[in-house]
Amino acid sequence: MTSDRTPPTPTPSLHDQRVLVTGATGGIGLITARELAARGAHVTIVGRHPERTRLAAQQTGAQDFILADLSELAQTRRAAQEYAARHGHLDVLVNNAGAFNARRAETREGIEQTWALNHLSPFLLTRDLLPLLRASAAPRSPPRNPCTRMRARRGSC
Repeated sequence: MTSDRTPPTPTPSLHDQRVLVTGATGGIGLITARELAARGAHVTIVGRHPERTRLAAQQTGAQDFILADLSELAQTRRAAQEYAARHGHLDVLVNNAGAFNARRAETREGIEQTWALNHLSPFLLTRDLLPLLRASAAPRSPPRNPCTRMRARRGSC
């Protein structure tokens, strides 16, 4: 009997990659932070509750954490500045924080809370950290065409 299953792809190492994960105190964010740390990434998590965030950092193997309520845009900006000041390098940003509030609630800044947390905050955090992300991007080599070398030698492919 033959199997149609393909063998699992080897897990790539993330050794020395700097990763920031929001919403990492539970659920998918917690698992994501744990898996990235297990693959060698230097993980920093963002959470709003001090004890839950400290515990999540310990559970995941995160090397650092930042306390911020990302539904508040001022705290989102501060979190980006704090990360940049502490680390100065970012390879991967995982915008995972999010929520759904059944009742309308506004932040202290007067913005609807779900809108602020699920849309404005990830945009702002990404925008503020984009210089670090761009600086860490590996230079891309142009695509290689196997015929190019043959044409150079023989005149055709």
